[in-house]
Amino acid sequence: MGEIKTQCNHCGKRYLVDDEFLGEEARCELCGRQFSIIPMPIKLRPHKGPDEAEHRTTPLQAVLVSERMRNNEAELTVPELTVPFVRIEPGAFRMGTDDGLASEQPAHTVRLTRPYWLARCLVTQTEYGKIMHHNPSYYLGAGRPVEVVSWFEAKEFCDRLTARHRRTGSLDSSAEFRLPTEAEWEYACCTVPPDGGADEDLRETTPYCFGDDAALLDEYGWFDANSDGISHSVGEKKPSPRGLLDLHGNVGEWCMDWFGPYAPLDTVDPPGPPDGKRKARRGGSWSACAARCRGTDRIGVSPDTRCAIIGFRVALAFVAST
Repeated sequence: MGEIKTQCNHCGKRYLVDDEFLGEEARCELCGRQFSIIPMPIKLRPHKGPDEAEHRTTPLQAVLVSERMRNNEAELTVPELTVPFVRIEPGAFRMGTDDGLASEQPAHTVRLTRPYWLARCLVTQTEYGKIMHHNPSYYLGAGRPVEVVSWFEAKEFCDRLTARHRRTGSLDSSAEFRLPTEAEWEYACCTVPPDGGADEDLRETTPYCFGDDAALLDEYGWFDANSDGISHSVGEKKPSPRGLLDLHGNVGEWCMDWFGPYAPLDTVDPPGPPDGKRKARRGGSWSACAARCRGTDRIGVSPDTRCAIIGFRVALAFVAST
C-alpha cells in the first residue's frame, strides 16, 4: 500500500491519502464540500486559504464511512484502527443455552433486524493511545489488547471516534461507533454466515465460533491452559468463519448492556435491561478455563472496574430509531 497526493477540486486544498481509497469520496475539512480521491494533477489549482501554511499537503482520513455502510460494504476500514470492520448480516438465532450456567438461561430466540459491522480484533494499545492519548495496560505491548480500562473509558473511546469522524464529515448522524450489545456479540461469535449469503429463518448456533469441540480452543484463543498467565498480541490465533479474531480468551470484552437475567420471551434487537449495577462482559480471558471462554458465557462487572483481563472491540452501527 502506498500514498498519493489528492486535491479538493473546489478550494484546492491538498491531501496525502493511502492509495487504497483511490476513487472514493471524501469531504474537505476546509470548505466542507465533497470531492473524489484521485491523483493530484500536475498543474495545481492555487489554494487561497487565509494561512499560507494551509497550502502544505495534509494527511486525509475523511473517507465517507456512512456512505459505504449504506452501500452494504462487506468490509469497512477506519484509519485509526489497523484492522477492517466485518459486516454482520441481520438474522435470528437462539441466544443463551439451557445447559449452561444460570446466567446463560433460558435459551431464547433473538432477531437482529439491522446489519452492523464489528472490528476483526480487540482494540490494541497503539489504537487506544491514538484516541485516548495514554496506555493504561498492565501487560505492555503495541499489538497487545488494551486492558485495565473501565466500561466508561471503553465507551468514551467509541464516542471520541464517532465525534472525530463526524467532524471530518466521514460519518453522519445515521451511524456511530459503539460497544456491541450482548446479542450482537453472541450472534457474531456463535453463528455461521449462511452459504451463498442467503437469509435463513434461524441461524444455527454453537458454543464456540468453531463448533462444540473444546479441544480445538488452543487453535483459536488464549486461555489458562496456553497463555502463560499473560495477554498476547491480537490476531495470533485462527479466525472465526466470519473472520473475527480473539473471540475466545486473551481479554474479555465489554458490551453495551447492563447485566441482568434474560427475558424468557423472544426479543427483537434487545438492548439489555434499562438499568443496573453491572455491565456485561463477554469472551473469557487469558486466565479463564475453556468452559468460561464459550460464546454463551457471560458475567456482570461493575462498569468502573479496571483489570488486566478486560478490554473491548468496537462495533459500527446505524443509530437505532427511537
